[in-house]
Amino acid sequence: MLEQLDQINGVTTSSANHSGGIIRISVADDALRADVAKKAHLVLAANDAKPSRLSGDKSIKALTQETWRGIDRINELSAIEFRTIIIDRLKMFAKNEKMSQEVTDQLIKIAKNSWEAQAKSIDIKVPPHKTGWTKHCRSVADAFIEEAKPLLSDAQVRDLKAAVRNEMVEP
Repeated sequence: MLEQLDQINGVTTSSANHSGGIIRISVADDALRADVAKKAHLVLAANDAKPSRLSGDKSIKALTQETWRGIDRINELSAIEFRTIIIDRLKMFAKNEKMSQEVTDQLIKIAKNSWEAQAKSIDIKVPPHKTGWTKHCRSVADAFIEEAKPLLSDAQVRDLKAAVRNEMVEP
């Protein structure tokens, strides 16, 4: 979406906050702000966003307290999100399997280490829609499952592999 916003005539740059819930659009001094706003609104709406303009204290707070990432850094947000999803799903798997907290903590540690080891292969300057997230997540899952085998029964390994395959269907 940021790539589309950056292509609007009059937009100098667009960026997203850490959660991706707020989009910031910087407009060139000589641009007609109303025209840029209309075009940006169309892009946001086409991407299922519900745009609303921040003003006053909300605007000042967002500008000063948020960490902004443009298209060149947006994959950092995607990496954070995918890591969070992986950990959340692992916790759910452990809960469904009635694993102890100790085993769950060990599995989470292995998953985090697997993610960090694989993270070096991500080019964070490539836009998220051009990044091979499925391949990356599959590599993390394969490394994790291999390292976690001593903590899992054969049936749990089989179920975890099946769950990973179901989650990572190519788009």
